[in-house]
Amino acid sequence: MYHALDILSAAVEAIDRGSGSAASLVGETGLVVRLVLLLLVGMSAVSWAVIWTRWRLVRRTKRDSHIFMGLFDEKNNLERLREQSKDFPFAPPARIFVAGVSELARCRRHQISADELEKALDARLIKVKRDELDRLTRSIPFLASTGSTAPFIGLFGTVWGIMSSFQQIRTQQTVDIGVVGGGISEALIATAVGLFAAIPAVLAYNSFSNTIDRLSGQYDDFIEFLKVRLRHELTFGDG
Repeated sequence: MYHALDILSAAVEAIDRGSGSAASLVGETGLVVRLVLLLLVGMSAVSWAVIWTRWRLVRRTKRDSHIFMGLFDEKNNLERLREQSKDFPFAPPARIFVAGVSELARCRRHQISADELEKALDARLIKVKRDELDRLTRSIPFLASTGSTAPFIGLFGTVWGIMSSFQQIRTQQTVDIGVVGGGISEALIATAVGLFAAIPAVLAYNSFSNTIDRLSGQYDDFIEFLKVRLRHELTFGDG
């Protein structure tokens, strides 16, 4: 049995001698490793698409939310704010506000007390907020899945390629660089591609998660301020 270090040294020497470009190595890989590489490239492409679309959505959401909450803090008339909310389709606080005003109108029609209004708001506004956060986080779990599975998928491709190299060794009874080094260097590409797919996905997932957690806290505060104001409006009328 040949020593594993001899095989790895042969692979490194083959790479150092310029045994072939990455493209040519991929072209020389076996069917299983090629399928692994295709899967990883596909996961990476989808991850970058998710990163791009979510980044644009989160940026627009943060901007619209900031502007709308600023308008709310200016104590504008409720009906005026309701009309202005149409200009902020990406702002969850705008949708939360519209839902709250709708509950206020319902309570006025049915002469419901302020205490009953607050109970209704607790259920309605939290649901709207949850729906808005679900919209923001849609597809983001794919980044977590890519980050956690891509390295192992790449490792599987590498292990399979190394097993193929060992099979060649047993068949040809040699650890010649031309036989061993190329096969192992081809196999290691799978690990590299797996890391290439996983690292950006993990970084993006953590960034999005932290941002959305902060937004969730801001929306919780907004809901509390909105409940106080709507209760006041029900009791004293629109000022």
